[in-house]
Amino acid sequence: MSFEKWLARLESFPWWDAPTEWARTAFTSAWFVKEPDAEGSFLVETKYDTYDVFPPKSYSVNDSYYDEAWWEQEGQQVSIDALGKWQFLYGLEEVSLPDASSRVPQEVGVILIGGWRRHVNAEDAEADSQEISSDPETFREYLSQTIGVSERKLWVFACLLDSYNLGFAIVPKYGQIHTYEMTDLEVATANPETVIASRLPSVNLRNSGVGITSYSFSVSGTGNSHPVEDAWYEDMKLAINRALTSPQSLLAALSQVTRWTSESEWTSGGVEVELQSIRDYLNSPEASRHFGALESGGYAVAIIPLGGRTIWRP
Repeated sequence: MSFEKWLARLESFPWWDAPTEWARTAFTSAWFVKEPDAEGSFLVETKYDTYDVFPPKSYSVNDSYYDEAWWEQEGQQVSIDALGKWQFLYGLEEVSLPDASSRVPQEVGVILIGGWRRHVNAEDAEADSQEISSDPETFREYLSQTIGVSERKLWVFACLLDSYNLGFAIVPKYGQIHTYEMTDLEVATANPETVIASRLPSVNLRNSGVGITSYSFSVSGTGNSHPVEDAWYEDMKLAINRALTSPQSLLAALSQVTRWTSESEWTSGGVEVELQSIRDYLNSPEASRHFGALESGGYAVAIIPLGGRTIWRP
């Protein structure tokens, strides 16, 4: 399937680039919250719970219970549209892709969610091993059908990145990608053109969670968050926020940011089996064809921080 046909089919689904059922039925309000000398983040209220993150420790969305709504005094209420890439992190909006032909700066967001938000079709191994013939209900399911890698394995892959406060993105293959710390309400919610005109990209990406890991596999919260050593962090900076146009370049970047073949947390039990399937796919001729089709449409893949705002500019 050509990239054009793949994208045209994707755009035909009612859930594509649209509010999720969760947003339609549960969303109440959103708030920008910032502690002194820290990056800001968003907090989302729903009918059922309060969801927040813990910058810079973890950007896995945590479901929390508070006795008092402290954010009403300490935060600033924002519209759901102002959340940008965080809409997808919170499960409020389905995935969207930047326009590769645009000459206007655009926000880049992750397209695969890991952590505790798991799609129901992948809940058990038996269903996971069967070929899915029905129309997909999420982007992860659509990608799974397209590349022949099960949805569960893509979820595990997303969890791997999520535990390093990173996410998988599809980006235009040309241009520049930078992450901006959410130092105040303006940079958190302004349009991308305003942000790049008035602010400098983040230099210390640890402030946006890069180089801090909790190995919070499929759970919310901060776990045992800790910083990686400086040499590893420097490797991470070289691998993220850049267009990767081949499976080999993605494999190399993944090795730099996660050390997934050497770190004990990711080289044991069933998790290693799942990740080996991802490596096998990326080493296959099918992956090369898929990356070639993506590039023919003007796109590449990238690894981006979950924290801050990540903006592509031509």
